[in-house]
Amino acid sequence: MTPIKQQAGWHLCKWRLPVLFLVHNIEESFGMISFLHNRFRIEAVTQRQFTAAVAILTILVFFLVLTFGKSKAFLLFLYGTIFFNAVQHIVLFAVFRAYNPGVLSACVILVLFLLFFRQVRPFLERRLVRFILLGSLFTYPIATWAALWVGGFISRISSY
Repeated sequence: MTPIKQQAGWHLCKWRLPVLFLVHNIEESFGMISFLHNRFRIEAVTQRQFTAAVAILTILVFFLVLTFGKSKAFLLFLYGTIFFNAVQHIVLFAVFRAYNPGVLSACVILVLFLLFFRQVRPFLERRLVRFILLGSLFTYPIATWAALWVGGFISRISSY
């Protein structure tokens, strides 16, 4: 494969997951609040707060891919974080045997992540891959709750 075709393939590959993450967040936005309330009795998160949080996370993902998109290790970390979010939706589906907002796009994210992983794995040392994915696993809930906190702050400010 010529270097131009390789670069075009890599460019296309690195943007698949961020675009699907956008679709995933849109899917979540239409029902996650009622799902959290009905299934877990969580009422602390408002629709405005959740919408602001997913908007922040989506913009952040696009910014990070644009800024650090040449680093396979960084993209694996970022996409690993998205992957673990997707796994959560699939586990919820398996446990409750019912649709939860985000599960459809989560299945596609799972497949695309595995394809991405297969493409970048040969370029990274095995030990580094383990540390990157472990970091992704721990970062995903922290990023989610931080975005919800900032989203709550933004929704309170914008309601004045």
